[in-house]
Amino acid sequence: MTVEDFREALDKLDGEISALSGMGDPDAAGELLVAVHEFKRKIGELYKAIEHVTLESMGSQRVLNVAGKSLERKPGSKRKAWDHEGLRNLVYLRLMDLSLDEDTGEMTLTPGQAIESLLEFAAVSYWRVSKLKELDINADMYCEVEEGDESIAVLKGKE
Repeated sequence: MTVEDFREALDKLDGEISALSGMGDPDAAGELLVAVHEFKRKIGELYKAIEHVTLESMGSQRVLNVAGKSLERKPGSKRKAWDHEGLRNLVYLRLMDLSLDEDTGEMTLTPGQAIESLLEFAAVSYWRVSKLKELDINADMYCEVEEGDESIAVLKGKE
């Protein structure tokens, strides 16, 4: 199968999805959803495989221009087993040091400002709603709530 054949197959699949729209046939739609879910997983595996082959074939070449795109080698790092407590404490101490007015010895950050600064370094961009509920805090009171998109979880079934 060529890349062009694959593109044509995707276009055909897109047509099948369009044909199912409005038919009111949940079984046919569900079967296609399960198939596309499997395809999505496999495409991810294929992407990682061809990415590896491309990196290997590039050798020391940093950039490859192909098909009107620029493929740039990006070094990666895996960071595991973080010492969250130690890092949190160290960042806090550094922030406290930075907030100390050397002339007066006075702290220029309030505890709340220190926590806010700490959260900037931790880059927390979401809240754990279930953990907030444990503190009887309703997250919806502290954010804009919009109706989300419905989705389907594809789980292993009984056969």
